[in-house]
Amino acid sequence: FDGRSKPTKIADLLEQEFSIGSSETLITEVYRNNFNIAAVAPLVFDAAESGDKIAQRILEDEANELMLHINAMKLKLNVQILKVSLIGSLLTTANYFSYLFNEMVIRKFNDVKIMEAEHSPEFGAALMAKQLTSAEFLGVNPHEYVLTWQTYFWVYVFAACIGFATTLAEPSL
Repeated sequence: FDGRSKPTKIADLLEQEFSIGSSETLITEVYRNNFNIAAVAPLVFDAAESGDKIAQRILEDEANELMLHINAMKLKLNVQILKVSLIGSLLTTANYFSYLFNEMVIRKFNDVKIMEAEHSPEFGAALMAKQLTSAEFLGVNPHEYVLTWQTYFWVYVFAACIGFATTLAEPSL
């Protein structure tokens, strides 16, 4: 829309699917009408699969960003094999992006294993809250100081919000 790149099939698909045919309409939809930006992802996938170079570059850039996260986790965790579980339909269903991402992981890392998640994101949020409020993590002696859930109420609220937000976001992806 803004003329910074060559024409892309994404613009045609936006017009067909959402009647967005100009940058002005797009800005209005996003900032005034709370347009669901995640709904555009399948259009970008379709454009990339049909050979649209702009769409392919967008997805390659995003996959490269995920590679940076994986590399950072490898360095931080310092494990021989980094086990990575993917959550969200953009990465867990067969599509251009998930294929590209998996191929990049295989090419770049011989010590990263992509595997099924053992638990739901909500379970992970609750587990994280439990770990962050444990006496061991906090460095206190549980025999000298009584820790109750009320002491860390906001940590539990945060964990619940993360789990809830994940549950809401997943269907839109």
